[in-house]
Amino acid sequence: MEVVTRESIPKPIRKLSDATNKESEHTVVRVSLYLPSYRSSPSRRWKQAKKLLDKAEKFLSAGLETKERSRWIGLLQKHLESEQDLARHPDALAFAYFHDGDQIETQPLLTSVEPLVVVAPSFHVVPLLRS
Repeated sequence: MEVVTRESIPKPIRKLSDATNKESEHTVVRVSLYLPSYRSSPSRRWKQAKKLLDKAEKFLSAGLETKERSRWIGLLQKHLESEQDLARHPDALAFAYFHDGDQIETQPLLTSVEPLVVVAPSFHVVPLLRS
């Protein structure tokens, strides 16, 4: 597991703690989360989702104030706890969640992916690009 320090975080994310304009905060940080569907084991899905949320919170803590970070994680948690995506996409082997602070875009995936969370100035789409 990679340890992230404040100095190693890209400057646009670091500047969030000094930003006063909320709109600019949302345009700088993006959370990309990849989670297998674990249809046969809903408890395993939630355990994995919890690990990814904890990791996302660690990454966000380096650049966001506590109140804003709680809002981000709360939105993600609410979305991941919902079973709507699984019900809407019964053939999906995994899901990609893209969160920009205001809304979460969900993409069903027909190929399996490793659980992953990335907090960066842009969305992380590498797992979607198969060679």
